[in-house]
Amino acid sequence: MANVSISVSNLSGADGGASLRSGARSKGNPAARVLSADGRGRKAIPLFIILGLSLTGMAISKRAQVVNAIPGSARLFAALGLPVNIYQAEIQNVRALLESGAGTNGLSVQGEIRNLLKSSNKIHDLQLSLVGKDGIEAYTWVAQLPEKSLKPHETLSFRVTLESPPPGAQNVVVRFAK
Repeated sequence: MANVSISVSNLSGADGGASLRSGARSKGNPAARVLSADGRGRKAIPLFIILGLSLTGMAISKRAQVVNAIPGSARLFAALGLPVNIYQAEIQNVRALLESGAGTNGLSVQGEIRNLLKSSNKIHDLQLSLVGKDGIEAYTWVAQLPEKSLKPHETLSFRVTLESPPPGAQNVVVRFAK
């Protein structure tokens, strides 16, 4: 590490000036000691900025793990336009079909779940909700999946049937159960 010189002049009231090199001691001049401490503090500011930026970058890249550890942080990430998928899986290609026959009506919901990880992933059961025109959930149920884990980037097809769905439901919402 290079030596740094800090000039101190006329701060102690003495004639002339004093010179303090890093690592040098100054017992008789308290002002010199303060400047030495300030100099070290200024060197630490870029270090704290770099550390802060590094931690922020890690938090953004590992936001699912951050949200698992600190659940309230999901709202912060969402407000920053960085949604968090804590399940590391996605539900895709969902279709709902009304089926009728033999005097009963049924609702069949089918789709796929894809593991987004490069490693195996625990898959949660599905929560399905029937929503009316007014946006209010009319009926909600949980469907268990045949598999509880998916291999890296594996896709699992699912099909769930509800006998006699309540009337007035317009939409089906499919999400992972908590």
